[in-house]
This record gives sequence, structure tokens and C-alpha cells, in this order.
Amino acid sequence: ALLQFDEMSQRYKLACGGSLISATKILTAAHCVIQNNSIPAFDKLVVKLGMHFLKEKADDAELTMRINQIEIHENYDQLTKFNDIAIVTLESPVEFTDRISTVCLPKDCHGGANSGYARALGWGNAKKGERNSDVLRHTTTKMMSNEACIQRNASRQIELADHMICALATRDFCQVDGNTLARLIIKFYFEHKS
Repeated sequence: ALLQFDEMSQRYKLACGGSLISATKILTAAHCVIQNNSIPAFDKLVVKLGMHFLKEKADDAELTMRINQIEIHENYDQLTKFNDIAIVTLESPVEFTDRISTVCLPKDCHGGANSGYARALGWGNAKKGERNSDVLRHTTTKMMSNEACIQRNASRQIELADHMICALATRDFCQVDGNTLARLIIKFYFEHKS
């Protein structure tokens, strides 16, 4: 899913990606749906489903949906990005097609969060400072224990909460989708492991 803010010119500005988790719910990052420290009016945000190319016109998307509710995690911290998660509720249910369906999540996560892989998708730029990709891109990375992550990043003095997990970045997630979906997919996998 692609979340976009409606601009005055009837054009849309990329906000973030998200994952369709039911016929009416999109999972995304909280920082994606906040503008100027508040949730924007619902008529300013649209969700486009079934898109592969970013530069398609508004009517080229397989399906464009309006929303009627945004729920942000009650403990979301804009400064640290802890609990950076939100649920966007669509005005009406989506009809699934061969291009539009819910994300596939494992029914049983063997070995827990530290033994699997995470996948990030998005239209992020290939290099810092470049324009966003027109084509939906993806990357996969191995998850690691928090202890191993802290050791590898000792010079950075990173802070990891118990509910977070770490992934080995062989490719910069930020360049996949503005540091949104990587964190989101990894946390979502972790939250649903039990």
C-alpha cells in the first residue's frame, strides 16, 4: 500500500508505504501519518493499492481508497521513534485481486525473531540525496539478537528496548523506503511471533 498526502493542486505527495493486514486495515509507521505534530484531516490522505510504479497518475492505481480513521500507538515517541506504528482504517473494504491482497505472515515463527529474515519494500531512493525510485524495490536482511547488535554498534551507543529487534543491514534500509517499512516489518514480525 502507498500512503499519499493530497496537496492543493490535486496531486499527491508520497508519505510512506504500508501493509494491508485485513480488508480494511493498513499497518504503517506513525511518523508517516503525522504532519506538524498532529494527525491530518482524513480527506488529506489517500491509500493506493496494487501499484508497482510510483509515477503513475492518480487514476492509474489499481485501487485508490479514502480513509476514515488513524490510530497511532498510545506510547509513540516522536523523538526516539519508539512504538512508531499506526493502523489506518479504510472507508470501505478492499476487494482482493491478483495484485491486491493482505501481507503473508508466517503462522509459526520457528526460532523467534533472532533467527529469521526481514524484508523491506518501498519506493525509497538508491542513494542519499537522490529522488525516490519509480519502481517498487525490496531488500532482505538477517535479524540478530539485541546483544549482538549492541556489540556490533558499540561506538554508536545505540539504545534498544526489549520489544525491539535488530537486523544486519547489508543494504541501507533507509534507501528502500525512507527508513519506514524496514523498521515496521521487523517489528510487526516480532510482535506476532508468539
